[in-house]
Amino acid sequence: RLLNPVFSDMNEVDRDISSLIFSGLMRYSPKDEAVIQDMADLKVSEDKKTYTFTLKPHIKWHDGEDLTASDVYFTFHDVIQSPDFGNPLLMANFDGVLVKQIDDQVIEFSLEKPNSFFIANVTTGILPKHILGEVPVSELMVNDFNFEPVGSGPYRVSGKFKTYSNGQTSVSLKRFKDYYGENSELSELKIVAYPSVEHMVDNRNNLSVL
Repeated sequence: RLLNPVFSDMNEVDRDISSLIFSGLMRYSPKDEAVIQDMADLKVSEDKKTYTFTLKPHIKWHDGEDLTASDVYFTFHDVIQSPDFGNPLLMANFDGVLVKQIDDQVIEFSLEKPNSFFIANVTTGILPKHILGEVPVSELMVNDFNFEPVGSGPYRVSGKFKTYSNGQTSVSLKRFKDYYGENSELSELKIVAYPSVEHMVDNRNNLSVL
């Protein structure tokens, strides 16, 4: 429904696809069965209340623009902490958290008290300020960005997210050549989602026409 990382936790399919398109400060690694560093290096203060992230160099958005700490500040402070934000569960994760941009590469989160689960909260994908900065937060859920998103993850959207009258959806992805991390061996992906298992079985021979 919505290929936007700040809303994707509302739907399992959206979450899986968004994780390919967007990247976060941290990410969950199935191999390690733990949350690990992604686009930034993390330093935690001795009192476990201050988390300082330094972005890796040369991170690009899929449209070629540079990703900076301004995008991170925009995502967590301007969007998620806004009273107009439409995802109360994600908003609650940052209640009482002070977000501070130190410079173009460094962002700092200050907690009221230690929270060992906080690093899981910053696996949320980062949004591009240069695209969404002028969009009212209350309108993000209905913005066209959700169907043709621009992220910084290993895959970019190569065709508009399609929704069919029968509830079926599809999206095409291509490997992002300027991805800062390790590139996948798969150059292209086409993901099709069905409203039910029965619907998938009934339409398994129609994949080629999507």
